[in-house]
Amino acid sequence: MSNQNINQYLLKVQVFATSRIDERSGVSQKTGKDWYIRNQEAYIDLGGQFPVMVKIPLQKDQIPYGPGNYYVHPSSFRVSGYSDLQVSDIVLVPSDEK
Repeated sequence: MSNQNINQYLLKVQVFATSRIDERSGVSQKTGKDWYIRNQEAYIDLGGQFPVMVKIPLQKDQIPYGPGNYYVHPSSFRVSGYSDLQVSDIVLVPSDEK
């Protein structure tokens, strides 16, 4: 592996104009508290033949990502108390690619 083109190692995500927003809410049967989940459909390039569909979490009032190319921001990852790398809430940053 070479560091000459770091962009080839970054996680690339594409959002389309037709990417759906999924919103769900309800009341937890266990706790009785309200819950709310909101996701946006996107496609991530994992190096295979085709990109893979993923759901990007959105905050309740967050403006959805517009159509375009993005990279996964480093703040999307965290280290657990056992020093394991974990994925946190995904944050996307615009790519220069069109």
